[in-house]
Amino acid sequence: MITFLKTSEEATCVPNDTCSWTYTNNIPTVTNLSAYYNTSHNFWAVRVDGTNMYTNNADPVPLLEVDGVVQETLQSYSSFAIFKITNITENVLKNMNLYFKVGFPEGHKTVI
Repeated sequence: MITFLKTSEEATCVPNDTCSWTYTNNIPTVTNLSAYYNTSHNFWAVRVDGTNMYTNNADPVPLLEVDGVVQETLQSYSSFAIFKITNITENVLKNMNLYFKVGFPEGHKTVI
């Protein structure tokens, strides 16, 4: 899984001076990724657990892409998001990309 982010902060650096920046939002963390079959509704889903993934209705929800196809977000909360998996051609989920509004998630390498 590769995780992408959208950054809105920019740091202006003056030559021979110190360049610094500060995040204005909490950085998302990813702690677990699991796929499961929803027997009630007959589809595969992916659950991503973490922190600071989604804060309110004004924020865009996290997006999950599988093989370049954006998947439907079923639920999105601060601590987890669930995605319905559709339009995949193989029985293996690969080339998964997770996008957040802001921040690079801590722990993303542990769920790859």
